[in-house]
Amino acid sequence: GRVMSMLKRSFGVSFPVPFLLQHTTSVRVLAEIVQAPAEQRKALFDASVERLFDKSALLADCALPAAIAPPPAPLSSSPAPEPSAPRVVLLTGASGFLGIHLLDELLREDGVQVVCVLR
Repeated sequence: GRVMSMLKRSFGVSFPVPFLLQHTTSVRVLAEIVQAPAEQRKALFDASVERLFDKSALLADCALPAAIAPPPAPLSSSPAPEPSAPRVVLLTGASGFLGIHLLDELLREDGVQVVCVLR
């Protein structure tokens, strides 16, 4: 709310809350829109919103640079041991959209104790 009020007061520009909360909204994009002549602001805003739903742009944003890679697995003649099933699970976000489904599945498992962190 404060950021939106400051932008409106300082630059005479109103942005919808979802636009400001999107992870792809950058300071550069905001600066371009704010500094543009009033008649061009809507077109710049619309173009930045279109980018939010551009699948190729989203996929490009998800690609890691080649320098970021997991270390190579050590060579071993024996197979890795099978992980044992967890007996206690710490679940954060259990009241959220995904958390309620995870909690449901975990509670259906025999011998699993679920600890939920809620605020």
